[in-house]
Amino acid sequence: MPKTAHNAGTRRRTSPAMAFSVKEVAYVVGAPETRIQRAIDRSILPARLETSGGRARRAVAFPALLTHAVMQSVAPSMKLTNAAQVTLLRSLAGVTPEAVKSGAADDIDLEKITVAPSTTMDVGELLRPVLEAVRRVLGSRETVVTDPEIRGGEPVVRGTRVPVYRLADLRAQGVSNAALLEDHPSLTSESLAAALLYTDLHPRVGRPAPPAPWRVKPRISAGSGKAKAKK
Repeated sequence: MPKTAHNAGTRRRTSPAMAFSVKEVAYVVGAPETRIQRAIDRSILPARLETSGGRARRAVAFPALLTHAVMQSVAPSMKLTNAAQVTLLRSLAGVTPEAVKSGAADDIDLEKITVAPSTTMDVGELLRPVLEAVRRVLGSRETVVTDPEIRGGEPVVRGTRVPVYRLADLRAQGVSNAALLEDHPSLTSESLAAALLYTDLHPRVGRPAPPAPWRVKPRISAGSGKAKAKK
């Protein structure tokens, strides 16, 4: 797929509902975060910088996420022609986050793309697992709320006072989902799964994060400058 120009060094604000973090993109695509970062670095996956809580992060717009996810389903076994890419983009144009959440996207009539002279692929089949993953990501966002009047603004499961990171800590200690549900009767299996997914995609903020790889300045060797004279 030809590279798409983008400017990952320009800080802009994007709509949280329409933008996905690198962790969320990696989850939807089913690829390591490092691979997503490389795709952004190489201008294969368009991304922008957005600022949240004083931290800058790379954000991928929803249409770019869908296109990249479908492309990864095709590659590396096949490479789409320019005509196939145009067809793919046209086919995905009607898929929106709202349509994904409501389930309406499942009924959108998607075109088939020709990936070789005698080979076609059903975009709908390629997109189905992607839409399911996107729906889980959006559901996790809606399940977790932050309210200054509830536990001092600590993220909790909507409609409860259950801190989501406490659930994650208990899971890390080996507590089963069944035990978590028994100890927290206000939760359902669906809300628990969404809360745990949220903690995976949005790790607890503790110490200041190390500089992002694209913001690290090259080091200057000790011998490159003049040594200061000793007094």
